[in-house]
Amino acid sequence: MTGRSEVGVPKQEARLQRSLVAALAREPLRKGHKRIICSEVDVSHGIADVVVATANGALTRAEWLAPRQLRYLNLTTAKLISQLRYGSYKPVEEVGRSAGFAARTVSQHLRTLEKLGLVRHKGDCVTLLRSTKTPFMDVTAFEVKISDWKHAVYQATHYRSFANRAVVALPNVKARSVAVHSDVFRLFGIGLVGIMSPARLKWYIRPERRQPSSASRSLLGFVQILKRKESRVLRVREMS
Repeated sequence: MTGRSEVGVPKQEARLQRSLVAALAREPLRKGHKRIICSEVDVSHGIADVVVATANGALTRAEWLAPRQLRYLNLTTAKLISQLRYGSYKPVEEVGRSAGFAARTVSQHLRTLEKLGLVRHKGDCVTLLRSTKTPFMDVTAFEVKISDWKHAVYQATHYRSFANRAVVALPNVKARSVAVHSDVFRLFGIGLVGIMSPARLKWYIRPERRQPSSASRSLLGFVQILKRKESRVLRVREMS
């Protein structure tokens, strides 16, 4: 049974999330950089309420992933791709063992990737045909909560698997009181920001930039962001 304290919380969090997006859109951006702000990004390890990806310039034909290919990529293919290296062949059996998949699953998904022009077989080995370097210089994921900051920290730690920074966002009054627990946030490498109205932020803890803890989830996060309509800002022309 839902308690009185929980009534209306989803609507409050939705409003808070919209305020966060509006405030993030107003944050300074270096010349030449482009920013994508997405809501509800699912990387199969929790759904981040808001994700901000910053790129240096736009995607061009030199990039490795065409928009038409995005719908074929998922966590399984991301795990396989993350085991491969551009220009270096690796035994298919080793790829499957490292990714933790059965031979049939590996074979099926590698065939899909080969049809997309992303990999090439040579005997029992396979290689990436293009570098999978992403255009994003920084990816920051936010967990938005009205009051339950401990659960928010727990959720935000999951986002470090794909993001460079993870942040808990709370109403500013709550964030100010929670800031006394800065040692907890710093222990887990999580940032803390207060959301003020209208569309203003008060940073209490800015998280240090780190490499994502999972290469496959980082790659999946990149794919999921590019699938969103917000990413059109990066696409100045269709890629081959």
